[in-house]
Amino acid sequence: MRNQIISTKTRKRCAALPLCHLQPTVCPQTTFCIGVEMSGRPTTVLRALTALIFLAVGAIPLALPHLASAQSKIPLIPAVSDSDSTSDAGTELGPMKASHLGHSRGLVYADPAQIEYGVVLPRAMTTAASGPDIQVNDPSLDNIQILPHYSQNPYPWEFATESEATLVADGDNIVVSYNSMANIQVVTYQGDPYFTRQLISTYSVSHDGGQTWKSGFLPPSAGTIGTFGDGVLAKDRAGNFYYASLGYDGGSGNFGVVVGKSTDHGDTFSVPQTVTVDPGSDKEWIAVGPDPLLPTRDNVYVAWSTTDKAGTTSLAYSRSIDGGASWSPVQTLFYPSNDGTLKNFVFGVTPVVDQATGRLYLSFLQFGDGNPDYVRVLASNDGGNTFTPLAFNVPGAPNPFVYPLVRPGILADCGFAGKTRLVVKQGPDIGGGWWGKQDGLPRFVRCTRLVSQPATVAHNGRLAIVLATSTSALRGDPASQAQLIALYSNDGGTTWFPPFAVATPTTADPQHFMPASAFSPDGNTLYVGYYVQQSNEQVRTDLATLQVLDSGLQFLRRQGLSSVAFDLEPNNIPSPFDPWSTINFDQFVAPGYALGEYMGVAVDANGNPIAAWGDSRNSWVSPPNGLYPGVHPQTDVFFVRP
Repeated sequence: MRNQIISTKTRKRCAALPLCHLQPTVCPQTTFCIGVEMSGRPTTVLRALTALIFLAVGAIPLALPHLASAQSKIPLIPAVSDSDSTSDAGTELGPMKASHLGHSRGLVYADPAQIEYGVVLPRAMTTAASGPDIQVNDPSLDNIQILPHYSQNPYPWEFATESEATLVADGDNIVVSYNSMANIQVVTYQGDPYFTRQLISTYSVSHDGGQTWKSGFLPPSAGTIGTFGDGVLAKDRAGNFYYASLGYDGGSGNFGVVVGKSTDHGDTFSVPQTVTVDPGSDKEWIAVGPDPLLPTRDNVYVAWSTTDKAGTTSLAYSRSIDGGASWSPVQTLFYPSNDGTLKNFVFGVTPVVDQATGRLYLSFLQFGDGNPDYVRVLASNDGGNTFTPLAFNVPGAPNPFVYPLVRPGILADCGFAGKTRLVVKQGPDIGGGWWGKQDGLPRFVRCTRLVSQPATVAHNGRLAIVLATSTSALRGDPASQAQLIALYSNDGGTTWFPPFAVATPTTADPQHFMPASAFSPDGNTLYVGYYVQQSNEQVRTDLATLQVLDSGLQFLRRQGLSSVAFDLEPNNIPSPFDPWSTINFDQFVAPGYALGEYMGVAVDANGNPIAAWGDSRNSWVSPPNGLYPGVHPQTDVFFVRP
């Protein structure tokens, strides 16, 4: 995950005080919690907060004092502008980014006497009625902060976005990962904005099959103060959970990919181990499964895209054979070239392990220079030591090893931070943007950007890849609709059945996007969760159930996941700093980022489907001086057992 303008400091709210703050280097837990103590460890109140009247916003905020002695130093993450960043892939953070993006400036150690902490404002929200689906993120963690004396940005920071979910289950223990902005604090140091803590990689855990939930945060690597989201979960056969995330390396302080481990059913995660130090890394994904050469051992595999200084985005990979304690040297498995048809850019890698055979698959997209992009799959039969490309043999394709698709969505202007994106939109084109002026692109206040990451699952030689594709041959066509198809092979990708229609557009439901999939334990049922945009432009989530046979796929039923349809939050607002650009109401988050870029589907111990997703049914009240004042939707994470 990548972002906008701010700063963070550990904040813990507990029963001892209405609001207390722990020094980052002293806090024993490294999480920000309100109302409950996430880890159960004792907390230490360093200082009670000072209440003061802040008439400018008509509220009684709480001033945040510095929490260290004059002799100690506090680590800060610098905020840098867009022009400082060389990495673009999957960027989710807004106009001011943390210093890890594209380079490795590292931490700044500041004299606490020179740090000005912000003011926490009261926040209001409304929880919408729901059915069997349950909100998993703790809404009391969302917060509003302001720096009264930072004149360059007088607007409140509204940390109120949670989305982009995956989940795993072991018995009644279920963990959902997601991005959250709730554990961030903005400060100024020597006149510039910094982050004192930035824990975006979040999780919620249930020990009663999803009836009740407790929220926590993946701790940062030792000696660092940030995690950066894009969280993905996996589990091994012993019931251990693994959390892959973007983060800092504890040794060098540089940006990369990290993995934490839970051995207590998801109550806590270990300080993560570094998989790679890589300033250009993005969209990592994790899978766990038996090593085919040593079936009693579970290997942990992580793959991601990485952008080098030459601008090429390639596929990188590492594995662990000791339960995540150490990681193999990074391998570049696919380094693309730009040949006029295929671009030197790959994205959305999804590793998956066939639990019956141990065969490892890596599916991903290679972007094209024209309208279509291309799915590729690499397979390994020796525990990830060597890989072979799978062939699709599609007539007219550039080569036998790619499957062409046109990504869905309308190409829209998402400002200088969000750039141009394929989106699903809600509401009219407001015009006036830079990309509208340059390229004639529309600009929508409410939209959510789309990706076409392959939703891949495998079982005992059966391989299914679910894709979101456009109904138009023209990428970005405003008249296009979005459909879901499944590519299915019953022999590990040696041969393929014709594409199977999972969800097709209708007048009532024209858009279907961001699928997630899971096989039943016996491999005879395929579950596909996905978002649906209705003709009234509201969004909901559905689940399709397919029967899996050696003779192909058969459609069984479709059912709702979300109990209500919802509006999108305002995330692409004309910027008060530059009218040619846009900004999110949660200004830490990039414009056009609302529901995230994926949702999660898994199966429980009985083989029944479970799902989690970003959902903006709840209302948030932005302050009168906010970037989008008044009542509007905000995105939370919901879970259901359909």
